[in-house]
Amino acid sequence: MSVFFKKQTVASYSLLASFVLGLVGFIIYLVNSTTGFLAGQPVDALLIALTIVALLLIILEFTLHDKLEMFNGVINDVILIAIGVLFAVSCCLFINDRVSLAADVYFIPVNYPAAEESALNVGIVGVVFYAKDGQTIGVGAGQQSRIHCTRLAGSKADNWHLRQHPKVLALDFIKSIGRPNRDNAIDVYISDDYEDVIGDDVWQNTFNTRPEPLTKEEKKAWLAQFHDVSLGSDAFFPFGDNIERAHRSGVSYIAQPGGSIRDDHVIGVCDKYGIAMAFTGLRLFHH
Repeated sequence: MSVFFKKQTVASYSLLASFVLGLVGFIIYLVNSTTGFLAGQPVDALLIALTIVALLLIILEFTLHDKLEMFNGVINDVILIAIGVLFAVSCCLFINDRVSLAADVYFIPVNYPAAEESALNVGIVGVVFYAKDGQTIGVGAGQQSRIHCTRLAGSKADNWHLRQHPKVLALDFIKSIGRPNRDNAIDVYISDDYEDVIGDDVWQNTFNTRPEPLTKEEKKAWLAQFHDVSLGSDAFFPFGDNIERAHRSGVSYIAQPGGSIRDDHVIGVCDKYGIAMAFTGLRLFHH
């Protein structure tokens, strides 16, 4: 090997340096494929094959350099060029994978459904979101488990639906009430703490006429009529209870990465309710 380095030119050293960088890039790619941005994505088989061939040629060049010199350096030059081409192609494949995945995450196709577009735009790490008619209606993030995210986002989606209830739309607010106070009063009115705004000694602060409470039976009947809600998750659902909870909020479509050892159970619950679910293969939840 020492003889090899003594006979090399500056250009050859530069080329070898590029090989080393290419190898480092390939290693980074493999690490990323399991723990980073590309987690959950299959490693390009062609990229692996080209890199392995390039590495074999490097070993051949180092071990048989002196013998190859008998051919006036032509074979050495051919090998060096071949290695450079192989690493260049591998690099292009690597870049193409990253650009394609980045486009899937950050850019929305022209023909993307409006509800999915709205949901995609709010994607952050550790999140479940519900979307309906082109807008996000519930987001659950930062919880200790996936089901807690699903419940939190589902409760917000339910509140969004309940705010369209005829009793809510008919609330007779006093003229002087500000918008923030009015919105807060609606949230309290549709909750189990409705007495805080329609109680005997407080309703006059918010309403001209005292509203009738929105009963649990009325809420249940109202929410039961909603469907075609879309749900997205940045990581897989480990159990079917997430689907059970999503169904209660009218979810008909789900997009999630998949990859749980219980995917078959999750699929079974979707089949039970006729929910269409797509495995995106792209996991966005990273630590």
